[in-house]
Amino acid sequence: MTAPSEGVYYIVREPTGWRLAVQLSAPGEDHQHQAMWENDLAPALAGQWAAALRRDAGELEDILKILVFAFPRGRITKVKQAYVVYHGNDLLPSMDVSKKDIEAAFGIAGKSHWKLDDHEQCVRFEKDELRSVLRLAEDWPATEFWE
Repeated sequence: MTAPSEGVYYIVREPTGWRLAVQLSAPGEDHQHQAMWENDLAPALAGQWAAALRRDAGELEDILKILVFAFPRGRITKVKQAYVVYHGNDLLPSMDVSKKDIEAAFGIAGKSHWKLDDHEQCVRFEKDELRSVLRLAEDWPATEFWE
């Protein structure tokens, strides 16, 4: 069982399906989606999709790195004695990732509550660009812009 932790997560689409990707953070440590996306996820996804799409991985990585807000994501923060899961309300059953899966990955089941945060929502133009680049027919919720 995972010890309770703060951090960030993404629900990413790989050639074989959706996957929960998490980055745990020590208490008080800054947790940012951009670093996780640019340093870990964009390069890994570029390699996977390059093979599936028969494209250059470096070129694909350059495109993916700027699409930080294309996939569902969220962050877990400890507030007093509880954990808050800030999310964009964009999980779909077809992603095969549940709130329980996310809570389990951070060791916070039964110790958290979920709070909608507009800044965790997917951004439509980035999602649409990513869907085009990866040739994905499936769709997921997104917003036009953040308030």
